[in-house]
Amino acid sequence: VSREHCIIDISGDSVFIEDKTSQLGTIVNGIPIGGKSSENRVNLILGTNTLVLGGDDSQVRFRLDVSSPDP
Repeated sequence: VSREHCIIDISGDSVFIEDKTSQLGTIVNGIPIGGKSSENRVNLILGTNTLVLGGDDSQVRFRLDVSSPDP
């Protein structure tokens, strides 16, 4: 896992995780992106999201809570 493994991108009302071409990949809500996957970006859902840097056995895990934008 590197310092530039992935980024959080906010575009309009949507929040995305984008893998920055890491070798190990990233897993967001069970969806692999980057690494050997053809996908490199996924939209986060409102509420609790899971983020794993590396493969299924990685200990680098995060919980990301996404809320609605303030009016």
